[in-house]
Amino acid sequence: MSRYGEAETMARAAVTLAPDNLPGMRYLITALLAQGKYQEAAVIGEQLVQHSPGNASDHVLFGRVMINLERYDDAILLANKAIELDAKSAEAHYLLSRVYLSVQQWEKSLTILEQVIAIAPGMPDYMALKANLFELLGRFEEAFTIVAPMMNKPRPRNGLAVLVYARCAKRFGKQENAIRLLEELVSERNTYRSMRQTALSLLGTAYESLGNYDRAFAAIDSANKALPLRYSDKDNAVHTQKLQDWFTRERITNLPRASSDKSRPIFIVGMPRSGTSLTEKILSRHPDVHAGGETLNLQLLLYKYLPKLLGGEEAFPECLEKLTPAIADQAASKFLSDMGAEAGKRITEKRPMNFEHLGAIAMLFPEAKIIHCTRNPLDTALSCYFTQFISALELGFSQDLELIGNYYNRYKAMMAHWHEVLPQPIFDFSYEALSSNPETEIRRLLEYCDLPFHEACLNPEESTSLTRTASYNQVRRPINTQSIDRWKLYEKQLQPLREMLEHDQSAAA
Repeated sequence: MSRYGEAETMARAAVTLAPDNLPGMRYLITALLAQGKYQEAAVIGEQLVQHSPGNASDHVLFGRVMINLERYDDAILLANKAIELDAKSAEAHYLLSRVYLSVQQWEKSLTILEQVIAIAPGMPDYMALKANLFELLGRFEEAFTIVAPMMNKPRPRNGLAVLVYARCAKRFGKQENAIRLLEELVSERNTYRSMRQTALSLLGTAYESLGNYDRAFAAIDSANKALPLRYSDKDNAVHTQKLQDWFTRERITNLPRASSDKSRPIFIVGMPRSGTSLTEKILSRHPDVHAGGETLNLQLLLYKYLPKLLGGEEAFPECLEKLTPAIADQAASKFLSDMGAEAGKRITEKRPMNFEHLGAIAMLFPEAKIIHCTRNPLDTALSCYFTQFISALELGFSQDLELIGNYYNRYKAMMAHWHEVLPQPIFDFSYEALSSNPETEIRRLLEYCDLPFHEACLNPEESTSLTRTASYNQVRRPINTQSIDRWKLYEKQLQPLREMLEHDQSAAA
């Protein structure tokens, strides 16, 4: 009946009365998942697999919780354990496919999903996931061919199929029908909160394309409030201030650094939604550049590998007090190897939030090029608010306008700090200037990167390389000015944020 709160109460009572009540645990986890209570579900999931170590389905259920908590390594272990327990389990293979989807390994996810469909052909959930992967990979006709017939089924329809249909609808002249289907999905009682959030987000984008800006903003506002906030503004403030305080000009100048590396990686940083994906796509068209994409390789290097290499007693950045040129060279080589750097080619890394780590980049990659993508603060903030990011932990600030303002102001302060203390120049690359005068700005970009001009860079939309971020569809279009001053469509709703950003700028001045 989709009365998840009541189901939770009864399931808790069952587990309290009999702690080894396996059906009670399963119902409780399912009810908690539906309500977005992932941490609570994880506690019960741990107990469930301890009580039923040989049950593949219970490992799958716990794995679903791990995906929602963004603990993807744990989800992979649980999926593989379930497959070990039951090699013919379609749901176990399906879980593994979903994990690889979540970490943007779309081709691998699709390969595993084909195994799922071979075990259980025609299942709506599996076919909807296949369509979802086709859409992400740019295979729109194949995606639409799968989901369009599913829209003729009686309600409730497969939720993921509706979402994929909505993402494809504008290309096939079906946007009005997609809006109706999304509105139905949002209104249905049995729609999980995470799916409702995605449906509301797509509705917001659809309403905007029709010029209904009040309804668009209201839908996005509801989407951002649909799931609990898991991001900590306080933790982010402490973290960024600590890095800013530690990486002084004196430390960066005096601490050992890696030898000048001939590979000269290119780091593309900035706020999310500031043009980092487009910038990498432009560079990827150059024959001397290999697009490395957006990875966690630098974070893993700084927070896991490097501390262990330096003795394991202190965490990053304090561990850098023990850095030697040899260890810096070793760490830099590992990063380049993990990125898949090709001999004779420059590698890009476009994780926007690496703006936090420019001090470490200066020490490990003294010859690196740093491209700082800039964009109108209000356009950036609005785009963040309208985007459903994969990571609710790191990018959860996007769920709240005040938190976006706080994050943006800290980002601006940190970039001002790096401009002041780093030995190598930072190239500020304006989204507005690029959109208005592409050839001039692309020539400037290539010159900064010490790359000869290449005509193909003017047409990034023709790139065959995949973008695996929230910008995966935008970068498939030619460079245009359509998104400049978009914030003015929502001037009324953004007024408090505008004052917040302007206050911070006047205080800094």
